[in-house]
Amino acid sequence: QDNSPHDRNLRLGVTALTLEACRSSGYVLEGRSVNLMHLEELVEGTRLLTVEQIGYQLGSNQAPQPSLSVSVQSTAFEAARARASAAPGLRVSVLGAASAYHPMGGFRSGGRHALEEAMCVQSTLPVSLQRAFWLSQHSRPAVTPPKRVLQNGGADWLCYIPEDGVVVSPGVEVFREGTASGYRFLPQPVKLCAVISLAMPNKNASMKDSPMDAPTDLELYRTLLVDKLR
Repeated sequence: QDNSPHDRNLRLGVTALTLEACRSSGYVLEGRSVNLMHLEELVEGTRLLTVEQIGYQLGSNQAPQPSLSVSVQSTAFEAARARASAAPGLRVSVLGAASAYHPMGGFRSGGRHALEEAMCVQSTLPVSLQRAFWLSQHSRPAVTPPKRVLQNGGADWLCYIPEDGVVVSPGVEVFREGTASGYRFLPQPVKLCAVISLAMPNKNASMKDSPMDAPTDLELYRTLLVDKLR
């Protein structure tokens, strides 16, 4: 968790290895080539979806509704890997925290690693989040900060995840272990059904990469959280 220039450079080195593996569609581990086979599916399938769009799709889908799994593993990806390995063929998805204003968090800048940065290091997720950022600025209309941010002089903030939406990243491949294991490369990637990246409203005035975008009215704040998580 240290943040000296040396520490940031070390984390940038970790980032560079992940990005190179994604760029090359694989890596070599102990003399054996390991392929990342679902990057095209990931890029083409990346979507920015609102709560309304997701509800409509789930409502019109005749497949069984998704179920929630609670795990004792230390990270979401560790739990997903264990779940997918224990039940081959099971479609496992992960709900991950994301910054709406700082794509991939500190992953590209060598910042300290919280959940979003760690998930980007471990997988092909950053490829999808980069695509989502492009979609957010080239869609019509483009994604903008919430109205209350704009009304408080926050027009300069660049927002890429809609307040009422998420990034859907299908076919993310997890190919590195977690931070506790030094992000070791896995002998075989684990493909997830999807990663759902959700940005929560910020109530912390000390955050430098995000405006205070949470509703000040408690009831509106609760409603927003329910809408995001339902």
